[in-house]
Amino acid sequence: MTHRNGLDFLVVGARKSGTTTLFEHLRRHRRIHLPPEKEIPFFARDDWYEKGLGWYLDRFFAGADADALWGTITPQYMEDGVRSIRRIARDCPSARLIAMLRNPIDRTYSAYRMEVRRGRERRDFAAVVAEQVRPEHAERARSLPWASDDRIDTYVVTSEYGRLLEDWYGYLPRERLLVLFTETYAERTGTELDRVLEFLGLAAGFRPPNLDARYNVGSRSRDLRGPVRWLRAAQLPRLFWRLLPKARRDGVLRWYWRHQAVDSAPGGKPDRDSVELLRRHFRPDVERLGVLVGRTPPWPDLVSG
Repeated sequence: MTHRNGLDFLVVGARKSGTTTLFEHLRRHRRIHLPPEKEIPFFARDDWYEKGLGWYLDRFFAGADADALWGTITPQYMEDGVRSIRRIARDCPSARLIAMLRNPIDRTYSAYRMEVRRGRERRDFAAVVAEQVRPEHAERARSLPWASDDRIDTYVVTSEYGRLLEDWYGYLPRERLLVLFTETYAERTGTELDRVLEFLGLAAGFRPPNLDARYNVGSRSRDLRGPVRWLRAAQLPRLFWRLLPKARRDGVLRWYWRHQAVDSAPGGKPDRDSVELLRRHFRPDVERLGVLVGRTPPWPDLVSG
């Protein structure tokens, strides 16, 4: 199976910035085809990419209408950096790219809390921030690959949108990259959705029935940790799990983390000292971002003047 453009568009990031909400809105448009599995990092995985773009399209776009716009929402691409950028630019030369960016302090804390819920992070947030804003630590973290086991060391550097987007602009024409801000999308969802549709060459005015819904809000989900502990201990479910294809297991895990509600990270907000450290760290990068996109990001505490 082939498609005239390979992919027509990609939402490339950032993680924990509302890309699931955008996914749930766009997937209801009759002229858009998105795979049911969000976050399929084909261009960021060497083992997948080696199989070729045709393999990827056959596997994840089987049955898609050839006249629809084919797209993917994979926020890992922004963190993967130049490797994914080069591959996308080469294999999808006419694709349009969308980046959704959230206040970097909020995004950093949200990424930290997600890893706490997953059991991979046990450090106090204040200690994490103090370590990760150190210049020598940040320099090392920026060089880590997206799938690194040291991902818990990249909360801060993966919120440096100005630095990250400079690489994208270095490989892609400016008119092919649309930058959205999470906060603006939440406040003016219809208007911002129209911007996305027009950017993709579709008519404005589409309003999905779930327009006012927000997704991946952990505090509103159910606590599934008890059932999961039972499944891990039971032999039959474990055998069934091993027989599932890896793509299906990955989908189940994504569903679990999306619906895991009980946030075991200490406190509901970051401490003041950590916030101030992050403000000082991010302000130059936010200024850099504003110059790149030609408008001021909606984060008053990070904008000079």
